[in-house]
Amino acid sequence: MTLKNKGILLDVGAGKGEFLAQAIKEGWEVQGVEPSPNFCAYVRDRFHIEVHAGYLGDSLPIPEHGFDVITLNHVLEHVDQPHSLLNLLPRYLKNDGVVFMEVPNCDSYFLRVADLYFRVKGLHWSSRLSPFHPPFHRFGFTARSLKFLLQRCNYEVLHIATFSGRDRGFLCKKSRWNPEVMLRDLASRSFQFLENRELLAVIATPIRS
Repeated sequence: MTLKNKGILLDVGAGKGEFLAQAIKEGWEVQGVEPSPNFCAYVRDRFHIEVHAGYLGDSLPIPEHGFDVITLNHVLEHVDQPHSLLNLLPRYLKNDGVVFMEVPNCDSYFLRVADLYFRVKGLHWSSRLSPFHPPFHRFGFTARSLKFLLQRCNYEVLHIATFSGRDRGFLCKKSRWNPEVMLRDLASRSFQFLENRELLAVIATPIRS
């Protein structure tokens, strides 16, 4: 599989803009869309990147068929109708464009152990669908269910893989001598070498008729 390493990128759910800033450093032209006006202001002030405030499909100055890549980093699990968002993306992609998305892998061994830990602590929490702050997750995905959804939305899945959050630096550095922190760190180290890890990444392209 050969993918472009330069081009025009649209980040849907741009958040605080760190990904867009890194993409610019790597040579990409970028645009972003983000529903939070506060985040849009933060990105503008910190990175001097203009991000469109609103939702994809709104009356925003985002060119149709203008992007080589559309990225959704931890977005799909938050939306009420994932299939509607996926059906909207081809409108903004070039004919040879691709979609990259990343979501939590609800089938990972690490999250199974995390849920067991919550139950032992007497907490009615779920590491799959209930993060600790809004916007809360609406859906949870596994490799199988996400591939099924993409195929139903007329996408060809080019690549799908799981990886560890440690690869992204998701490691608590505070209170290292706290037994609970040490236990979480040990679990994270143990599971990062397994195939079924806690983050799920997919590259897909719309099937054009």
